[in-house]
Amino acid sequence: MVLSMLKLNLVLALLFVNISVFAADYYVNSNSSFPEPQVVTKVYMGDKMLEQRYVYSEQCYIPKNTFSLEQNVGSDMTICYTSTKSIKAKCCAGTAFRAIAQGGTMCGSSIREMRPMNYFSVISTNGNERTKTFSHSIKNKKGKVTISQVPGGAKVIKMTDTEFEDTFKRSDNYWKVSLNFRKEVSVCKSLKDQYSEIFDGVNSSLVKILPTETMTGRVSSVSVNPAASGVNITANHSQGSSTWNLSEEEFNNSFEETSKVIEVEAGMQRTIEYAGINGNLVKFIYSEFKDGMARDAFTREFSIDLSGDSVAAYKGAVFEVIKATNSTIEYKVIRNFPVET
Repeated sequence: MVLSMLKLNLVLALLFVNISVFAADYYVNSNSSFPEPQVVTKVYMGDKMLEQRYVYSEQCYIPKNTFSLEQNVGSDMTICYTSTKSIKAKCCAGTAFRAIAQGGTMCGSSIREMRPMNYFSVISTNGNERTKTFSHSIKNKKGKVTISQVPGGAKVIKMTDTEFEDTFKRSDNYWKVSLNFRKEVSVCKSLKDQYSEIFDGVNSSLVKILPTETMTGRVSSVSVNPAASGVNITANHSQGSSTWNLSEEEFNNSFEETSKVIEVEAGMQRTIEYAGINGNLVKFIYSEFKDGMARDAFTREFSIDLSGDSVAAYKGAVFEVIKATNSTIEYKVIRNFPVET
């Protein structure tokens, strides 16, 4: 078990490289233009010849192994007792039984009040069967265990400690939080705000498994922060939070850092498309996009006459037409769109 957890901790390190210093170009808007200048490029009619986008580079890490990191949430334990035999005690002027069914499970946060999970604690047998559910309390005194009804305190059964241990199987049940990572499936630091240490893409779960049911919770975020020794990885969830501490060496030796280019939706994007040729007249369409939508007022058609000049210039972009047909164009960018400030 110790070795297994050590391996899990070592692999988890793969998720987060030294977070004390992030690369300077992460999460900074930059201009990304296609294609590179002086490179001969060929596209088909309707394709983008030139494209300017505003993007940022998102910091990501790729796990080298598939693993799960788990931890019990100790602040909310549920105690359960499951009976190995049927227990009945007459009550109510002999018209009913206080009962614990064989296989019956009672659970609670304290033995002072245990709620029946899968049986009725009172059964009436006076011709018409009726059932009720009351909780039970368990008290231990001088080597004797008494199980009583709650409320009211009516005794269901009294037995020795040994008899109780032979009759009831105890289980202590915790909420368990799991962070699950898959080999080569990257997780990325989200851009919720400039100083966010929250990583998206972490598959997670929060469950409590009782003998009779499974309860589910929610993990709201996974964050990474420097600690006095190494790094703390914290899962915030509906039962509070859980933290794992990893040494810097563990995760630096276990993770591959990478990045993902994300388009800035609020930034303006500009394109030039090839629109075909008519004789010596080569036609193009210039468009601007804002928030991913084309701006109608900023879509224009322009053209050049190859009999006069093979170089086109529009909105600051300059390119040379090498060869144009009805379906394709070969060209070379001399200067991309200028960066707007």
